[in-house]
Amino acid sequence: MITEKDSKLPPKELNEWDLLTEIKDVSEIKSFDFKSSSIPTLKSGLSPNNCYAVIISGGFDMANNWQRYWNDCSAIYSTLVDVYNYEDDHIYTIMSDGTDTANDRRVSGGYDSSPLDLDGDGDNDIQFSATRANITSVFNTLSELLDSDDYLFIFVTDHGDQESGQDALIYLWGETIRDDQFATEVDKVNAGEISIVMEQCYSGGFVDDLSGLNRVIATACDFDETSCGMGYYTYDEFVFDWIAAVAGEDPNGNSVDADVNNDGFVCMQEAFGYAKNNNACSETPQYSSIPINLGDNLSLFGKIPSILGSSSLCYSNSSYSINNLPSGATVIWSTSNDISRVSPQGSNPCVFKGVSGVLAFNSNISAVISYNGNSFTIEKEIQVGTKTPSFHVLDATNHQVMSAGYVGSSYYLNAFGNNLSNNSSDYRWEIIFPADPINGRIITILGKDFTPTHSGYYVIKLQYNGECGWSNTATKRFAITDQSYFRLYPNPSSNNIVTIEQTDNSNASLNSLANIELTLYDNMMNLRLKKKVEGKVYRLNTASLKKGVYYVHIKMNNANEVHKLIIK
Repeated sequence: MITEKDSKLPPKELNEWDLLTEIKDVSEIKSFDFKSSSIPTLKSGLSPNNCYAVIISGGFDMANNWQRYWNDCSAIYSTLVDVYNYEDDHIYTIMSDGTDTANDRRVSGGYDSSPLDLDGDGDNDIQFSATRANITSVFNTLSELLDSDDYLFIFVTDHGDQESGQDALIYLWGETIRDDQFATEVDKVNAGEISIVMEQCYSGGFVDDLSGLNRVIATACDFDETSCGMGYYTYDEFVFDWIAAVAGEDPNGNSVDADVNNDGFVCMQEAFGYAKNNNACSETPQYSSIPINLGDNLSLFGKIPSILGSSSLCYSNSSYSINNLPSGATVIWSTSNDISRVSPQGSNPCVFKGVSGVLAFNSNISAVISYNGNSFTIEKEIQVGTKTPSFHVLDATNHQVMSAGYVGSSYYLNAFGNNLSNNSSDYRWEIIFPADPINGRIITILGKDFTPTHSGYYVIKLQYNGECGWSNTATKRFAITDQSYFRLYPNPSSNNIVTIEQTDNSNASLNSLANIELTLYDNMMNLRLKKKVEGKVYRLNTASLKKGVYYVHIKMNNANEVHKLIIK
């Protein structure tokens, strides 16, 4: 392994890369150019005044400083400046030989001097050569500038190596820096949050040293793996996809949507997920977030503003506030018609309540945040009132009955939904028979079981008493017929044989009696028999059955009946 004392040796993976065919001509490589792009500037959670970045690419020497490293750095620099509004003097670029005009980059057909302008605006952006001394100097500066209100983004693309185990290093310009040495520099900075993205080989070996409170780390590969470039080695694979995710498009102008939760921000976890899922290389990207949900709430703007408060809004006052609101920002709240704002406009926190008598689910509370001349909107989905549960009608064997049953059979009503209670007094069941609610007979039941005694249409209704009071009414129409297609006798039975016979009510389509499915359950709903039978009469041998209640489920074509069988 290459160690610091023999760091003038070239990185070991380059011996393989020297055998590649000639890389694509410089002029043919498309870059991330957002100045001529239609992509909108993303929402800003923090002022750019609070955002800082460090970009590092060593290259080692002229023969090993591949053009794709410069392309990686140009892509992320352009993203920070043109998409996220970072200020030029808040981005510290530490690359190869720095501002030296001598050739330092390997390109198709030979070598050239790395262009100092990374984003095409005519200004020089590369400031420092990639040495340990310059890294120390930059992080010393940042340690004096940044505090808990600031955000630091660190981007590394370059050659890397493994010393042993999880000990790794980065190749700089003619020298190296170990993972523990680099961590010492980063630890100087007291920013509120730090996000780090690393492309180099064996970059996963940096995770254990760099991990810490309020940090998110994403690497292209594990501690014992090499990372890889794309076709013709125009970019490195992992950071190409990662940059496309946070930028919202790739160099070809193709739109990229990595905003999984549709909040308008691409957080660090979403960017990593997109890069990992679209990675075409045999490398294993690594991810660390402390605390574990930090990467869900952190973008290249720093902490993402969000609306905090209950996801259920009742008819009494409830408070909502904007988390991570930039200092000096103004807020304009808006709601749907079924939510009333109680506090004055612009308050943070702000009090809302549901409009009494209105149960509108999937409503929302919105806030327009204005800051430094820019505005953006954040939303929170709100459930107003108690959500109406759904319910199934089940037969005695716990099979769902879709729309029809028959006289004399027992049915069980089963409510379902999120976070329903087990307290029967929280449910209000009603059955209307016949279905005409004006002329019909209304039966109020406290339990969930009912046995229809007449044919016709029944209307079953359910209300649920939840966090915000009684819900809207769930309704199901249920047809009952007195024409049972089968009968069982003797029932109750003390014999060893029970006859199951088709009745004269069966229509012509049932007369073939093919493929009748017969299922027998005991009183605890344990399956005792299941078989296919044919013929108008089937004799069930009950000699092995103990005394008690059983249920015979008979299914044929559209006929679906359950009969209670009593064995004496």
